[in-house]
Amino acid sequence: MMRISTVTMFQQSLTSMNRQQSEFLKVGQQIASGRRVVTPADDPQASSRAVRVSQSQAVTQQNTDSRVSARNTLAQSESVLNSATDVVIRAKTLLVQAASDTLSDSDRKAVASELRGLHETLLGQANATDGNGTYLFAGYQDEGPPFIRASSDAGMVGVEYRGDDQVREQRVDASRIMPVTDNGKMLFQSVASGSTYVARAEKTAPNPSDIDLGTQVGYVRNEGSVTFSGPTRVDASHANFGDDFRVEFNRSRVDASALLNDGVVDVSQGELTGFTPSVLTDSSDIVNALEATSEIVSVVDQSAANDGSELVVTFAEGVADDFDFTLESATNNHTAAFTNAIQVSAVKVQEVDASSLLRDGNVSLSAGALTGFTSAAFNESGELIEALEATDEIVRVVDKSPDKGGSELVVTFAEGLSNDFSFTLESADNGYTASFSNDDTELLGPQDYESGETLTFGGVSIAVEGEPAVGDQIQVRPADDALANQDLFKTLKDAIDVLEIDQAGLESNHAHVHNTIDTMMRELDNGLDNILTRRASVGARLNELDVVDTASSTRALNFDRTMSELVDLDYGEAVTEYSLRQVGLQAAQRAFVDIQGMSLFDFMR
Repeated sequence: MMRISTVTMFQQSLTSMNRQQSEFLKVGQQIASGRRVVTPADDPQASSRAVRVSQSQAVTQQNTDSRVSARNTLAQSESVLNSATDVVIRAKTLLVQAASDTLSDSDRKAVASELRGLHETLLGQANATDGNGTYLFAGYQDEGPPFIRASSDAGMVGVEYRGDDQVREQRVDASRIMPVTDNGKMLFQSVASGSTYVARAEKTAPNPSDIDLGTQVGYVRNEGSVTFSGPTRVDASHANFGDDFRVEFNRSRVDASALLNDGVVDVSQGELTGFTPSVLTDSSDIVNALEATSEIVSVVDQSAANDGSELVVTFAEGVADDFDFTLESATNNHTAAFTNAIQVSAVKVQEVDASSLLRDGNVSLSAGALTGFTSAAFNESGELIEALEATDEIVRVVDKSPDKGGSELVVTFAEGLSNDFSFTLESADNGYTASFSNDDTELLGPQDYESGETLTFGGVSIAVEGEPAVGDQIQVRPADDALANQDLFKTLKDAIDVLEIDQAGLESNHAHVHNTIDTMMRELDNGLDNILTRRASVGARLNELDVVDTASSTRALNFDRTMSELVDLDYGEAVTEYSLRQVGLQAAQRAFVDIQGMSLFDFMR
């Protein structure tokens, strides 16, 4: 038989009582806190899982707060765009009113005054801020207003965009980063994709920085009284649909080279006072013979070879527009027909890919002539453009490529250059080349101009009426083209500028105002379509937030249920356990009292 000492019995009884008391207190803490897992030691596995669920709950709540912020920003943007829509609609209504020929100059100036107010309203909306003072439409350059007034060479002060091209984004869910604002360039200086063609009655300026009231930089107003309506799409499947076009009104270029050294040349049709039949041996003979007549002021041979293949004749003032004559040589009966009628043509604007010349060593002239061109290595398209514009033959070069990498250079050549003028540049390292030519692809004409006719070319048509001056042009471009105006502020500025012009009974002024208003209404339509498209995008994002909120609420509910299953207390089970631990503690305490009272001295007395 094993002997157990009194001390051992005392310690075991005390340990049992302490354990029962600890378990009793633990159950009491669980009931008081409502949690089954009070410390990690209570259930290490459940505690570990609870930490992960708690982290997921925190992320979900953070995303919920982020969606509140995103919804507020989007709602403010939608409100501003709604107001901007009203401004554009009102501006278009005013332009429809201003287009009426019954209005006087003072009436049009009154319309211009209201348009100024709309211009200021739109500027304020474009510079709107959120509740924290952050500019809504500045991208990430939101420390200052995105749109500021800038100097202008003509008319009222223009507006420039100083924000960036970025879109502010915000995480609204675990796997969704949502754009919460659009930058001002996208909203007020862009058009929606798929927009139609737009035309401007303006001609290339002799200086790339020139500008007139109602024109773009690098262009000046026409001098004649021709007006247009359109352009209208007629064939979107045409091979040239989507290209830039230019309608030109010029004197005819006559090829009289076949008359040279072909016997006596005389007038075979029409009349030409003072012309002397003779054998013509070179271009100068033709020029001298024609300039000696009463009906002709000057003749210029614009052919590169000076062979009489591109004669441009200026007739004397007072000569009828339909005046014409024909010269014929005696030997082979070659003919050359001349007319005083202005001819109209439509050409496709050429684009040259010179991107391969950049960063490919020294670039030099390998074919043709280009006065003033300096060979050099070009790293950026701007450097190449500067070198080309420094020459005598080139007025202006524009890089239309989105990345400004020199892949879409549009070159405007000096007036008077031959159509066959061309040159080629070549890089030294890999021998890449880029060829430039003044010979734009003619899609229509040249043909005698007739007022009221409809010109069809490149899948579009445009109706013209009135009397153009020599050199007048109409630029026809896709609305989203880099050279087309997409700036709503520029549109309103041009409308205001031309409405403040005193027409003074001049047909040219009337035509300029008419054409500009027609163009501005189409540009306003494109700008309105763009704003409505952006508003629809904002609305779609607000709807998406509602969907994400619903999914997030379901996810949060699942997290709460999982957390409850892991750490929350089953009160029925806990109460039973509490009673059981209470009985156990009481039994341990009673046993301890009994053991404490046991002693041999009690039996020795």
